[in-house]
Amino acid sequence: MKKFAFALLIALSAATGANDLGSVYRADSALPQELKEDILSVLLESYPCIDDYGLFEAETTVFEDWIDQGVVDRYYTTKMNVRFTYDYHPNTAKIVVESVLFSGSNPSVDWGRVTDIEGQIYCD
Repeated sequence: MKKFAFALLIALSAATGANDLGSVYRADSALPQELKEDILSVLLESYPCIDDYGLFEAETTVFEDWIDQGVVDRYYTTKMNVRFTYDYHPNTAKIVVESVLFSGSNPSVDWGRVTDIEGQIYCD
């Protein structure tokens, strides 16, 4: 019985670790934590056919829009490599995720947004 419980624990921990913040994003990623979470959530909800450990950040660039008096909105372009399964066939794709982190000081407001996803991921 103990062996079964241990095996179940190992299987559950492996299943829950797939496509998490640590496995998807580069260690030197320019994305803030808030946008990492938003992007990952949107991609996994929009494309359920993405394989476990199938998302990888390739590159992120940042554009800063200086508004006025120290107010800076930051626009991010993130290129990602994706592995997914469509119609029982493994596939790969490159996608570009556009996101923005608006400058704001109210902590109860989510200032980050995913604005666009470009690329082809086919799900049933």
